[in-house]
Amino acid sequence: MTGGRRYSASKSHLISMLDAKLHTGELRFAKELREAPAMESELKDFRWHVSEAGRYSFEARSGTHDDLVLAVTIALWRAVKKNFAGACRARRHSSSSAAER
Repeated sequence: MTGGRRYSASKSHLISMLDAKLHTGELRFAKELREAPAMESELKDFRWHVSEAGRYSFEARSGTHDDLVLAVTIALWRAVKKNFAGACRARRHSSSSAAER
């Protein structure tokens, strides 16, 4: 990648964020979406395991897919990251404006 930004997020962070947003109802999928049945199926088949060494692994059940799940986690992470950065900029701007008064 040349001249662009690089981002890094662990799979466990991405999956945990998706899980939290789904459980709080902040993220829902409209039943009218063409891929809604596939997404529901992938979410049902998605598993996470903790090894004896304490390592997490995340994957679809054997013979199934997790492409949509992982694509949504990346999009969600980016949206949350963008909103968080925007909120921080807004706070910094309002703080500096208040200091100037």
